[in-house]
Amino acid sequence: MNKEEIFKNIPYIKVYRHDITDSFDLYFGQNKNNKDNCRIDVKGFAYYNCETPKAKSDCYRYYLELEISNSQKHKTLVILMLNPSNTFPEMNDKKSTVDGTVKNAVRIAYKAGYSKVIILNSFNYIDGNSLTAIKSTKQSSIEINTKIISNVLKEHKNLMIAWGTKVRKRDKNSILSSIWDIATDLKIYAYAWNKNSNCPYHPATRVDNKKNDFPLTKFLTGKSNLLELAVKKQNDKFDLILKSQIRLCQNWHSMAINKKGKKRNVFLENKN
Repeated sequence: MNKEEIFKNIPYIKVYRHDITDSFDLYFGQNKNNKDNCRIDVKGFAYYNCETPKAKSDCYRYYLELEISNSQKHKTLVILMLNPSNTFPEMNDKKSTVDGTVKNAVRIAYKAGYSKVIILNSFNYIDGNSLTAIKSTKQSSIEINTKIISNVLKEHKNLMIAWGTKVRKRDKNSILSSIWDIATDLKIYAYAWNKNSNCPYHPATRVDNKKNDFPLTKFLTGKSNLLELAVKKQNDKFDLILKSQIRLCQNWHSMAINKKGKKRNVFLENKN
């Protein structure tokens, strides 16, 4: 996407574009010797609010777009995660780097058949520690972020939500409510579903453990089918639900129908 499309209807915003490149293996850790392992090369760009982006310095990343050079398909996956970490451009004699979580997001997209990823976040303060990042982020940046998400999803319809268990309720509600009106046209996914917390898994390597039944490893080494999600609304609150679970929810009385008569991937709860 170009700058005008990303920041449409966001006046007086000053941003800096930086190129991002990296190369890494599809499989890692105990699976690095997998016979299907290959090298993934990514090249793209990011928009920051600062000329020299770095973590924990009142710096925000608004947008990250990466092309997967060795993918044979031409499909874009928008991935919505928690907050930016350590993906930075080349600067001060240091090479451009993509952090581990973004690498895992790219791996998921590659295995699912996508050639490009657009990384967005529930809030965009750069800090590897989400707890301190939440305390440092400014409300004005959250409002900008919500508008950017809406702008991107008007152009790209495949969305994977992967913000994990630490997403703030108000951020989740704000984002899901902002896409409620365009949810008809979206295909919303998770790479794995956290049954205990009833939310999509985050792709950080730390969640890929025995306790969680290795969701990332299973996706990368298995059939690699993304799970379909729907947005649900109860009064003025919004949340996500697995489409496969909908038939089990007895209190969902109807599927919303758009003006063309097509079924939507959003669901209204019976208030009675």
